Amino acid sequence: MECRVHGVVVSRVPWAEPGSRFTRDFELECTWLMTVANRKTVSGFLHVAWRTAGDIAGRVAGRPESGMPCMFDGLTAIGVDETSHRKGHTYITVVVDHERKRVIWAHDGYGKQVLDLFFVYVQWF
Repeated sequence: MECRVHGVVVSRVPWAEPGSRFTRDFELECTWLMTVANRKTVSGFLHVAWRTAGDIAGRVAGRPESGMPCMFDGLTAIGVDETSHRKGHTYITVVVDHERKRVIWAHDGYGKQVLDLFFVYVQWF
């Protein structure tokens, strides 16, 4: 039910991103799981549609991390995975910090050219 005076009011909350139906922690977990399993497996495990899992990964990949400590500080061991979504026609490359067990970078596509983008990105920090 909406307020008769103000209509629908949207408030920003610290635990969710605008336009998302999920918490940040859930989205990070989904994205991390997609680095170790395919999207169908992740969607079944988290009880979301496989398209939703792909949308979450794309949203996390494009999320600005301003105001947080640099995710590359103290980085010593990374893992790289290329996973497909949208029936195997679209790929995403995900880089994880093995020690902290978190996603540190993701980008559409796969192969050497995409991984080179990661190393260019790291040089900015």
